[in-house]
Amino acid sequence: MNAMRTLELIQKYNKCPVCGSDKVGNGAGKLIVEEYKFYRSCKYGWEVETDEYGNEVHNNARELLKYEQFKNLKKGSGSAWI
Repeated sequence: MNAMRTLELIQKYNKCPVCGSDKVGNGAGKLIVEEYKFYRSCKYGWEVETDEYGNEVHNNARELLKYEQFKNLKKGSGSAWI
């Protein structure tokens, strides 16, 4: 993958949109750059994969954010409409 494209993608996907973590390695998340693939993940389950042009192939942030909102709603007292 082009070095400039890699730097752009690292900046774009630096922080997890769910928890805000910017850590990678030692179980905190992954950053994998291959010739035709960019992959970034967080230990909390977020992951994004792009092709060599930066087009997202997979990004589960929206699903994780919905799940987190549901979890927080279940923990709270009272009822709420979704």
